[in-house]
Amino acid sequence: MRFFFLLLGTFIGSLGIAVLVQLSRKQELSSAVPSPVTDESSDYARPLSELFPEPVYQASKTAKTASVNANLKKLRGTRRCIGCNLRGADLSDFDLNRANLMGADLEGANFSGARLINTTLKDANLSRARFEKAVLQGANLQNANLTEASLKHAEMLNISLENATLIRANLFDAELRDSNAKRANLRDANGHRASLYGAVLIEANLEGVNFEGADLRFVNFTGADLSKTNLANANLLYAIMPESSGYHGVTPY
Repeated sequence: MRFFFLLLGTFIGSLGIAVLVQLSRKQELSSAVPSPVTDESSDYARPLSELFPEPVYQASKTAKTASVNANLKKLRGTRRCIGCNLRGADLSDFDLNRANLMGADLEGANFSGARLINTTLKDANLSRARFEKAVLQGANLQNANLTEASLKHAEMLNISLENATLIRANLFDAELRDSNAKRANLRDANGHRASLYGAVLIEANLEGVNFEGADLRFVNFTGADLSKTNLANANLLYAIMPESSGYHGVTPY
């Protein structure tokens, strides 16, 4: 019996040593694997301004600002800035009558209160630009990108928006009398109380447009997509409607 207990004690002691060895090895392995960076004093937690006193992105931003300012000066002096960078430029209340900005990058530019009579903005990037109360009579905006642009209360008589993109544009109370918007994309635009008297919207995408209370007299909607278009309280006197809308030919008086 004594011999049995001796063997049992030896086995338990050997097992304990083996467990201690395994725990020691696990501790060594865990210390060898890098832990996630949580130390606020590490480079990963430090702001870029400390790691890079003169970061490249800041220099790039400064260069772009200088480019925009130079182009603004050019525009003032010559009324021409074809294909130039004027992103975010403040052009509010500017007199840009007959200026040529064809193909210019004017994303986010502010034209509020500006005069752009007979101005060329063909192929220009005007996404998210602001035209509140601007006058664009006779302006050429063919193929222009006016995605999410704000044209509230803008005066746009007899302008060309042929093939232009006005997705989610805000045309609240805007004046587009006698304008040409053939094949324009106005999907989900806001045309509440807008006046499009005599406008041409042939084959235009008007899906989801809000024309509530709009003046749509004599508008040519031939081939236009009016699915989900809101025409509540709109004046459609003598408008030419597409057959797919449920109307046939000219709407009644």
